[in-house]
Amino acid sequence: MAIETVRHIGRCAVPPFRPSLQSRFPWDRFDGWIDAVFAIAATLLVLELRPPSVEEGGLGHALLNQWPLYLIYLLGFVQIAGGWSVLRRVSAWSTGLDHYALLLAFGSQIGYILTPFTIAVLGESRHNATDFTSAVRLMAIVMIFAMGGFAAFMYYSVKRGFFRPDLDAGVFRTAYVLSLASVLWPIATLAFTWVIGGWALAFLVLHLVTILFPLDAMSTEQYDEADKS
Repeated sequence: MAIETVRHIGRCAVPPFRPSLQSRFPWDRFDGWIDAVFAIAATLLVLELRPPSVEEGGLGHALLNQWPLYLIYLLGFVQIAGGWSVLRRVSAWSTGLDHYALLLAFGSQIGYILTPFTIAVLGESRHNATDFTSAVRLMAIVMIFAMGGFAAFMYYSVKRGFFRPDLDAGVFRTAYVLSLASVLWPIATLAFTWVIGGWALAFLVLHLVTILFPLDAMSTEQYDEADKS
């Protein structure tokens, strides 16, 4: 059925740019995109790991010397896993998307799509403080765009009433505030690289702690009901 408020010029429809004119659609296909993005990102992250090139008999020592690299790749995995878990909850809490919400949600994916690249750069630069600081700045800039997109998505979705009315109000409020504040962590990381260098990465690590908070605004019964519908 055509939307009555859509204007036409001759036989051509004028795109409805106002948010109030956007049709709402379910998360189904976008959930598939999300799962694919995170699965591919996690796979590419693992493929970036390479055994050290050493002479015979030196493998054990070389593997031990690579312990900072393992921590860096663990950081990347936690980032991917944490991002997926957040979007899993948001998908369950939401009643749907419209065109603008979809575009903002796509924008929030950039940080996770580029995770294998930013983590690889971080790992390769670990032996030089100046290069490591540059790698942290790159990661922070990418995450500013990603977290900015996610914060904008949450704000827009709340304003458009795209979340279930039966959510636990206190838990959802906490999750909402954390989502809006998420962009502050990479901004702080970028700013502090000029003060403490690569140690500013600690701000992104703290951000991952907030991502991993067990915040569920729905009960088991509500999840079961949503799955059945």
